[in-house]
Amino acid sequence: MILPSKYVQEKESLLGLGAIVLRFLNKDMPLSELWECSKENLDSINFERFVLVLDLLFVMGLVDVDGQLVKRIES
Repeated sequence: MILPSKYVQEKESLLGLGAIVLRFLNKDMPLSELWECSKENLDSINFERFVLVLDLLFVMGLVDVDGQLVKRIES
């Protein structure tokens, strides 16, 4: 589920969805706006998977959450 495999397509894995969500996050964005953008553009995402994607991106050090604002961390 986290990584793509023979049975899980890249666009359905958390890592693949995370890459797509990061593309939407080109500026600091409220959580609700990021969710709406993701929901409109991704067929295989629901809110539960969206939260898991954000958790994965946070653990990887790629995003930070400040209140309701999601920020992309540039390294």
